[in-house]
Amino acid sequence: MRLTDLTKEADEQPEIFPPIGKRNIVKRYLLFDDGCHVCTSTAKGIDEEAGQWLETRSLHDPEMKALLDTHKPGWKHRPTLVIDDGTTVHIATGLAMSARLTAGVGIRRAARIARRITRETATAAAGGGTSRRAMLRATGTGALALLGLTLGTGTSAARSSADDPSGLLKGTDLKRAVRTATSTDQVKDAIARLPQSGFGGEIKETVAFATDAGSTLVMLFFAPEDRREARVRAAVLSHEFGGDLDRPKTIVEHVAADLDVIKKKNTVDRNDFTISAAEPSALAAPAGSRQYFSCMLACVGANCAAPAMRCRGLIFMSAVLACMVAVCGSKARSCHGGCRRFW
Repeated sequence: MRLTDLTKEADEQPEIFPPIGKRNIVKRYLLFDDGCHVCTSTAKGIDEEAGQWLETRSLHDPEMKALLDTHKPGWKHRPTLVIDDGTTVHIATGLAMSARLTAGVGIRRAARIARRITRETATAAAGGGTSRRAMLRATGTGALALLGLTLGTGTSAARSSADDPSGLLKGTDLKRAVRTATSTDQVKDAIARLPQSGFGGEIKETVAFATDAGSTLVMLFFAPEDRREARVRAAVLSHEFGGDLDRPKTIVEHVAADLDVIKKKNTVDRNDFTISAAEPSALAAPAGSRQYFSCMLACVGANCAAPAMRCRGLIFMSAVLACMVAVCGSKARSCHGGCRRFW
């Protein structure tokens, strides 16, 4: 498949409709607080980018308020996406809203929307008061998610993990898995060692899924302490526990690549990434060939190239890597089954 074909596929993202004669008209509304100039300009910018895919409305609109009161009691004044397919009303905010926007308009348009949000909120932040800053944070969360940060997370509006055939954990399941991983001495020690290699200890992205062996795999992505290197370097901490394992195991790998080079290609090539394993501590077990994430990238590139290549438009290396694992879903889970021997 040519790069132009992938770009067209990512941009258009056609929806699947029921057969002719049974088709419902899907209505989508982006709701915002029109008392805030930043929110108004942001919503209109999204409307322009999205074309006819959605309609911007005010949170003060009586019709919209009634809809929210019915389907989401206790809703708050924050950017909200409402999707009414004629039978069910879906309401999403924050990261779930961003995920649905990305699926609807494609990653390239979503990235442009995110840049617009980031630029406009940053411009207004200097003179904003407390209430406006609160709104900026609400809008900014969506912008960050659209850029690929905090991939793999969700809210109560997202589909539950049990309903997802990919095995990807979401919402409370994801939080629980990450909390379990980060509470272990193995992971605590590994994170504490990151600054020795120039990485910060703040988790930038999380991806987790249930493996075919019944265990849980949690992948944590970290950025360099030097923000100027965030486009070219990332650290990946993989932690597996439960299932057929006698004890949990942890590995940290450092990944470097030139995103400008990767963007020019139409496939994921493991050789475009330089990957090295961090020195294991006495707490990490077992210590094998330590080529796990290298194997994962090679496997994803071979079996899930088209979806993975959509991640190239993201800004930071940690986001790109997390995206490549997350978008491949069940294929990434299968890749783990083959790559876990290279741990």
